[in-house]
Amino acid sequence: MMASATLADELSPLPHGTSENNSSPSLATAPSLSPTSKKSFYFDTPEEAKSEALRLAELHRTGDAAEVLAFMRHTFGQESVVDDPVLAAIAQRKQEVDDFCSTIDSREGWICHLDNGEKLRVLYKGTEGCSAATLRCEGLVDAPLIDILSVLNEIDLFKMWVPYFTIPIKLGLRDSLNLWRNGRIDQIDIFKVDMPWPFSNRETCLFIFAVDELESARPRIVARMYDTDHNTDKMPRDGLRCIPAVEDGACRLGVDGGIALYPKSANLCYLQASWTVDFKVDIPGWLITFICRQFAWFAWRALKHICRSASKSPTHMSRRAHNRALYGFIESRLKETKLLVPPAVTPLPDAMLADEDDENNAEEYDESSPHDEYYNHARTPHHDSEAILHKVAAERQQWESTHPTAGGERKDTGWRAWLLGA
Repeated sequence: MMASATLADELSPLPHGTSENNSSPSLATAPSLSPTSKKSFYFDTPEEAKSEALRLAELHRTGDAAEVLAFMRHTFGQESVVDDPVLAAIAQRKQEVDDFCSTIDSREGWICHLDNGEKLRVLYKGTEGCSAATLRCEGLVDAPLIDILSVLNEIDLFKMWVPYFTIPIKLGLRDSLNLWRNGRIDQIDIFKVDMPWPFSNRETCLFIFAVDELESARPRIVARMYDTDHNTDKMPRDGLRCIPAVEDGACRLGVDGGIALYPKSANLCYLQASWTVDFKVDIPGWLITFICRQFAWFAWRALKHICRSASKSPTHMSRRAHNRALYGFIESRLKETKLLVPPAVTPLPDAMLADEDDENNAEEYDESSPHDEYYNHARTPHHDSEAILHKVAAERQQWESTHPTAGGERKDTGWRAWLLGA
């Protein structure tokens, strides 16, 4: 078993979850929120209970560990948990997960930008002229759970599949790297995003952890993430030392969000993802439209494509072969819960779930394809993508014309100064 000091680093306290005001509408087709299934525990001493809670936490079964803590509070008093920093961190982590899942299941204050039923919904919450906004994407991903998890875990491979736009604006993931890991899953990663002119590029360093609740009343795997810049007092010291300085000309984003995976079968998952992002500058309506309607749709399509192809990808399979501490652990859990697809089994066809523009006929994934060619070449577009692109361009042009320069400045300089409040 991991020593308590190491576990304390891995289970460092997390920030409070997002408020109910940042919550989102539940889908009629999504499973309803229900509490974690209650198990019977009995321990004669606090030491026995703590040992079991630590064991479950090391297995990332935070929900079960939290039930042991509930037993400890009831039997041995609140101080048996709150006075122990490691146990308090386990309880905080469980609360973070529950708060996030409640947030993405509520109904308040969201604008639906794209609704294709279970295939994909894109929702947005924010106020034009405000620097912070919340984006939510959810829908079915028709791939084995182990393949989805491997795609989401290999951060440095994201730029192989996350879209990068150059027309009508420049926007996309330029780089993503893992900076630090502790245990199987806890990690700090950096993401660098190219932004359209006149905005400076953005980057964010995220602390990420995940919990296994596959045996709960509502089986799920949840990953929580938040930026390190605004939570330094809650970060492991080793992790903080790995965070680089901000790149010249870039700006660090504030981010708080997560991803929840609800397996419907061994070959099908319902995925919900939501992030509240502080862009550090007022976001115009045309950029919100582009992110919600175009970037999110292409990113979701790319995610589904790479997840279906992960078992054929030499790079992803090589990572799974070399990191048996993680992927062997995941495979073992999926076997226990009957969610592991045998290697000889091919994922179910996507005929019922494919996008209307015949996603079944999409080209095979080719790792040799250059990033920009694979995701920017002329694929069959979304049914209204051309209209959206024209709308984005028109809104940007109109916005440009309504914010003229003063004092003979060049138009781009004046626009940038107006946007950034210079």
